[in-house]
Amino acid sequence: MTYQVIKSALKLCQGTRKSSGEPCNGTLYTCKTCGATGCKQSRDDLCSDQAFNVLEHCLKCGAIGQAEAIAPGDYRPHQAWAS
Repeated sequence: MTYQVIKSALKLCQGTRKSSGEPCNGTLYTCKTCGATGCKQSRDDLCSDQAFNVLEHCLKCGAIGQAEAIAPGDYRPHQAWAS
């Protein structure tokens, strides 16, 4: 199974990795407290569009544990079997 197949159900970060200049392609998350959107990285300042560190600490508002993965469009995985 490829990385693209694993990540295909989620929107990917369009930011740039600061160390290599390559596309990030990390999963996008949004903060349920302030609405900040970006990827989650192991340390601060690793991606140009980073919004969270690995502990789900929002780099904009400081909320912890409020990161929620963004699915493409309005699709939610549970809707496929719920209808």
